[in-house]
Amino acid sequence: KTENINLKNTLKEMFEENKRLSASLTASVDEKNRIRQIAISATNLPAQIEKANAKITSLEAQLQTAAMSKLNVEVECRQAQDKMRQMETLLEQMREAREKYEKSTE
Repeated sequence: KTENINLKNTLKEMFEENKRLSASLTASVDEKNRIRQIAISATNLPAQIEKANAKITSLEAQLQTAAMSKLNVEVECRQAQDKMRQMETLLEQMREAREKYEKSTE
Protein backbone atom coordinates (compact mmCIF):
# COMPACT_ATOMS: atom_id res chain seq x y z
CA LYS A 1 0.00 0.00 0.00
CA THR A 2 2.83 2.40 0.84
CA GLU A 3 4.41 1.55 -2.50
CA ASN A 4 1.13 2.36 -4.21
CA ILE A 5 0.96 5.75 -2.45
CA ASN A 6 4.60 6.43 -3.38
CA LEU A 7 3.87 5.58 -7.02
CA LYS A 8 0.82 7.80 -6.94
CA ASN A 9 2.85 10.69 -5.49
CA THR A 10 5.61 10.11 -8.03
CA LEU A 11 3.04 10.06 -10.84
CA LYS A 12 1.50 13.29 -9.48
CA GLU A 13 4.96 14.92 -9.34
CA MET A 14 5.69 13.78 -12.89
CA PHE A 15 2.35 15.19 -14.06
CA GLU A 16 3.13 18.56 -12.37
CA GLU A 17 6.64 18.56 -13.90
CA ASN A 18 5.09 17.81 -17.30
CA LYS A 19 2.73 20.81 -16.88
CA ARG A 20 5.68 23.07 -15.98
CA LEU A 21 7.70 21.82 -18.95
CA SER A 22 4.72 22.33 -21.29
CA ALA A 23 4.25 25.88 -20.03
CA SER A 24 7.98 26.54 -20.43
CA LEU A 25 7.91 25.11 -23.96
CA THR A 26 4.91 27.28 -24.86
CA ALA A 27 6.72 30.35 -23.48
CA SER A 28 9.83 29.40 -25.47
CA VAL A 29 7.80 29.02 -28.69
CA ASP A 30 6.08 32.37 -28.03
CA GLU A 31 9.47 34.02 -27.43
CA LYS A 32 10.87 32.43 -30.60
CA ASN A 33 7.89 33.77 -32.60
CA ARG A 34 8.31 37.22 -31.06
CA ILE A 35 12.01 37.22 -31.97
CA ARG A 36 11.13 36.09 -35.51
CA GLN A 37 8.66 39.00 -35.85
CA ILE A 38 11.32 41.44 -34.59
CA ALA A 39 13.78 40.03 -37.14
CA ILE A 40 11.22 40.44 -39.95
CA SER A 41 10.53 44.02 -38.85
CA ALA A 42 14.26 44.75 -38.70
CA THR A 43 14.67 43.32 -42.20
CA ASN A 44 12.00 45.72 -43.48
CA LEU A 45 13.53 48.78 -41.77
CA PRO A 46 16.07 49.70 -44.48
CA ALA A 47 13.34 49.76 -47.16
CA GLN A 48 11.09 51.80 -44.89
CA ILE A 49 13.92 54.24 -44.15
CA GLU A 50 14.69 54.55 -47.86
CA LYS A 51 11.02 55.22 -48.59
CA ALA A 52 10.86 57.84 -45.82
CA ASN A 53 14.03 59.52 -47.14
CA ALA A 54 12.53 59.64 -50.65
CA LYS A 55 9.40 61.26 -49.22
CA ILE A 56 11.52 63.81 -47.33
CA THR A 57 13.44 64.62 -50.52
CA SER A 58 10.14 65.07 -52.38
CA LEU A 59 8.76 67.33 -49.66
CA GLU A 60 11.96 69.39 -49.64
CA ALA A 61 11.62 69.88 -53.41
CA GLN A 62 7.97 70.92 -52.99
CA LEU A 63 8.98 73.35 -50.26
CA GLN A 64 11.69 74.85 -52.47
CA THR A 65 9.19 75.21 -55.33
CA ALA A 66 6.71 76.90 -52.98
CA ALA A 67 9.42 79.26 -51.73
CA MET A 68 10.31 80.22 -55.32
CA SER A 69 6.63 80.79 -56.11
CA LYS A 70 6.33 83.00 -53.03
CA LEU A 71 9.33 85.04 -54.14
CA ASN A 72 7.85 85.41 -57.63
CA VAL A 73 4.55 86.60 -56.18
CA GLU A 74 6.37 89.10 -53.96
CA VAL A 75 8.28 90.46 -56.96
CA GLU A 76 5.07 90.71 -59.02
CA CYS A 77 3.34 92.45 -56.10
CA ARG A 78 6.15 95.01 -55.82
CA GLN A 79 6.03 95.60 -59.57
CA ALA A 80 2.26 96.10 -59.42
CA GLN A 81 2.66 98.53 -56.51
CA ASP A 82 5.30 100.47 -58.50
CA LYS A 83 2.95 100.68 -61.50
CA MET A 84 0.13 101.81 -59.23
CA ARG A 85 2.33 104.57 -57.80
CA GLN A 86 3.31 105.61 -61.32
CA MET A 87 -0.36 105.73 -62.34
CA GLU A 88 -1.21 107.77 -59.22
CA THR A 89 1.61 110.19 -60.06
CA LEU A 90 0.40 110.39 -63.67
CA LEU A 91 -3.18 110.97 -62.50
CA GLU A 92 -2.02 113.75 -60.17
CA GLN A 93 -0.05 115.34 -63.02
CA MET A 94 -3.16 115.12 -65.23
CA ARG A 95 -5.25 116.85 -62.52
CA GLU A 96 -2.68 119.58 -62.15
CA ALA A 97 -2.51 120.02 -65.94
CA ARG A 98 -6.32 120.19 -66.12
CA GLU A 99 -6.40 122.81 -63.33
CA LYS A 100 -3.74 124.87 -65.13
CA TYR A 101 -5.66 124.55 -68.39
CA GLU A 102 -8.94 125.57 -66.71
CA LYS A 103 -7.26 128.58 -65.09
CA SER A 104 -5.67 129.61 -68.36
CA THR A 105 -9.00 129.46 -70.20
CA GLU A 106 -10.90 131.54 -67.66
